[in-house]
Amino acid sequence: MLQSRTVLLSIVVALLANSAFASCTRNDYGVFEEIDCASEALSTAEAELDVVYKTLRRSLDRSQQRALVKAQRNWLAFVSAEVEFIYATEGDGSSGRLVVVNEREELMRARTKTLRNWVPR
Repeated sequence: MLQSRTVLLSIVVALLANSAFASCTRNDYGVFEEIDCASEALSTAEAELDVVYKTLRRSLDRSQQRALVKAQRNWLAFVSAEVEFIYATEGDGSSGRLVVVNEREELMRARTKTLRNWVPR
């Protein structure tokens, strides 16, 4: 039952992503140039990461869960530090915000891929 909800949520996220990006296009570097499109992409990436993280966590024993939670907290600290670095170099204006959103999306997608590799098949 729980896995069917996870699968259903994944399908809904994918459908929302397809409809949300109908008017959004990535540039030659694979990033969005509009903050709205980049924010939509980030929201979708965060939702996908959440689904994969929860699925993985449920498949682990308590000791493995603790290790995963610790790893995830450390990863989130890294993302936060990366954002601070970007703002320090790009500034916190619209350009800096756009770089941050695009970078966070890329990091979320990479983390999702990493965690997905650990989900039992």
